[in-house]
Amino acid sequence: MANKIKQYSFKSDQPKVYLIATPIGNLQEMTPRAIDVIKNNVQKIYCEDTRNTLKLLNYFKLKKKLVSLNKENEMTRFTEMVNDLTANLSIAIISDAGYPLISDPGYYAVHKILTEYPYDVVSISGANAALNAIVSSGLNPKHFLFFGFLEKIKTKKINELEQIAKLPYPIIFYEAPHRLLETLKLILTILGNRKIAVGKELTKIHEQWYRGSCQEVLTFLVDKENVAFGEYVIVVDGFTAEPKAVIADEVLFYEIDQLIKNENYRVKQAIDFVASKYQISKNILYNKYHHYKE
Repeated sequence: MANKIKQYSFKSDQPKVYLIATPIGNLQEMTPRAIDVIKNNVQKIYCEDTRNTLKLLNYFKLKKKLVSLNKENEMTRFTEMVNDLTANLSIAIISDAGYPLISDPGYYAVHKILTEYPYDVVSISGANAALNAIVSSGLNPKHFLFFGFLEKIKTKKINELEQIAKLPYPIIFYEAPHRLLETLKLILTILGNRKIAVGKELTKIHEQWYRGSCQEVLTFLVDKENVAFGEYVIVVDGFTAEPKAVIADEVLFYEIDQLIKNENYRVKQAIDFVASKYQISKNILYNKYHHYKE
């Protein structure tokens, strides 16, 4: 049975799937609303790591049944989720840090529930590393792309970077510490020496930022920092095309005349050729050339 088109998130008596954001570092990022939903609205929590979630619940004096949910067991856990909802139990999906589904498990279950079942899915807001990073990066946040983790295999990572090399807005990556330096080297090689910001242990007491050109940051990290520990967010500035060189009209007219004189081009052919060569308007060049000849 497909889900209804319209959802009243908080007016329905239907059991719900709550997607609850958890702290990305500082435990005080857990919102009062998230605590209240877990305490009063949820009967079971599906979580990325039951040990980490248990520590979080203990800190806030909460007690709920915990079930592991990871990339390996998500499809099999889905049946249990549906059984819970059918039994009129509301459930929560949470990850170790930040929003579930964002580079973490949960999408398979949410997609299936929304497309095949009549239950509501509701997000409970909270901390997010990508948004924290983009506003702290010093790069223009008007438009940006969240990419998440690049592929682990180097050839696939190179292919992904090549596909996004010409995007004109900042790009946000997550990266593990043991792959950080390799990824930064590939960013420098493929995307160029752009401005970047690398954040580590966001919102924790040891939060650190490294900002500058990609080459500057990479050199600093290689020479002075131990990057083997921590969770990293990389923000890379968008692609900026090199400004086109301004070609003097006299040079353009000379090239047109030479094509006509030496290569037997007709006037229109010569103008079209020169306009294409310098990527300028054929009509404008045509008018300028004829005005020059008058």
